[in-house]
Amino acid sequence: MFKKTVMKNKCKSIFLVLLALTIVFLLLADFSWLQIGVRTQSQNCASTRSIGESSAWHMPDVDISKALVLGKLPQNKGFLTVGIPTVTRSGLFYFGATLQSLVNYSNTEDRQDVVFVVLLSDTNVTQREKLLSIISANFSNLIDEGSLNVIQLLPEFDLSLSPSRTTYGDSTDRVRWRTKQILDFIFLLQYCKQLSDYYMQLEDDIEASPDYLLAIREFIELQQEDWVDLQFTNFLSIGRLYKAQYLDQLAEFLWTFKREQPVDFLFDIFRQLMVPVVTGDQARRQPSLFQHVGTVSSLNNKTQLLKDNTYGLANREFNGDNPPAELETNIPTYKTYSLKLAYSKIPGFFWGHNLLKDKYISIIFRSPAVLSRVVIATGNAKKPIDILHNAKLDAAPLSASDSAKCGEFNYVGSFETATLDINNFETVFPYAVSCLRITVLADQDAWLIIREIAVFLKK
Repeated sequence: MFKKTVMKNKCKSIFLVLLALTIVFLLLADFSWLQIGVRTQSQNCASTRSIGESSAWHMPDVDISKALVLGKLPQNKGFLTVGIPTVTRSGLFYFGATLQSLVNYSNTEDRQDVVFVVLLSDTNVTQREKLLSIISANFSNLIDEGSLNVIQLLPEFDLSLSPSRTTYGDSTDRVRWRTKQILDFIFLLQYCKQLSDYYMQLEDDIEASPDYLLAIREFIELQQEDWVDLQFTNFLSIGRLYKAQYLDQLAEFLWTFKREQPVDFLFDIFRQLMVPVVTGDQARRQPSLFQHVGTVSSLNNKTQLLKDNTYGLANREFNGDNPPAELETNIPTYKTYSLKLAYSKIPGFFWGHNLLKDKYISIIFRSPAVLSRVVIATGNAKKPIDILHNAKLDAAPLSASDSAKCGEFNYVGSFETATLDINNFETVFPYAVSCLRITVLADQDAWLIIREIAVFLKK
């Protein structure tokens, strides 16, 4: 029985590998054999077919000049393009609040090499014109600074044919809605592929975290392995960031399976094909940078109540100066909860495990400084037990013999509660601090969350 099970699992694995290789072959071959077949057939058919029929296998190109209806194209390739399809829902208009949130939690300097591309997805011309008027009136500052492009679908992407079959037990209307959503995404990918180094997919009913653009930059810098996409929410199609070099392949992939699979499934399958060794947990930033706030879907009679339970989990409470520093630890890190996220001024936290005696966390300042206060906050509302149960904080001046090393460490405080707050630091340690070090004094079973490290300079 055991051998049969093993053999069955092996056969299943081989099948999945062969299927993946077949799909990759199709992508790399640019569907040339299919195109030959379609061309041969088209020579024997009437030339009066609809756009939807004639482009069933061929993904149309996007004429950027025809698609752009408001704003101006960037002169130089930027850092990030954010694509947002928007559509009205039963008289509701989520998009205004979404774009305002993205503006409120960024500044002009952050947006210098960022472009928001808004796709007017309504098939109704009157609704598109109404949305365009609202955007023009309320976000003229974004348009003037060159941070906003508003585009609309070209006729080549209007595939209004009914699906030939349905999947996942979905109704014909739902499959048509799913396909329309994918076509919107494809159009955005095609329009944005040359504008920047990275592309992020958002929806029109979200709320952003403070300093989300800086958080995106930081998380990209933390990556040490090869990657195709990163996630900034627990939703599969919200806050998905791609390297722009892969947008053509992604668009072709979505186009090929636009009627067979929902877009969030396709996003995950694409990653598995491109970088099989990378899992969602390895590529997802926690806590999330965006929250889904809309409840009324663009699909008739559909309500969306799902929320991201990690959003807002590490909002900053103390907001220290946090001068530039290197952070080191020998505490194993869980998933992507890097120590740098706890020291950053942007919401995020460190999560580690296997806390044994003498494990440590070091903060090594690039320039020694006199400190007025140091706060280290551990645990959070969801994991109140994940704190330092027995640990101390030491400080060291610059080494007298080696400027690249810390000097002799001196005790400055103990973790008696979840938060260590030394608000008279300069009286405890009146010298310029080169290094801070947290040391675990006894083994503990609980994991460790550091939700914020706040270091204040003496003014």
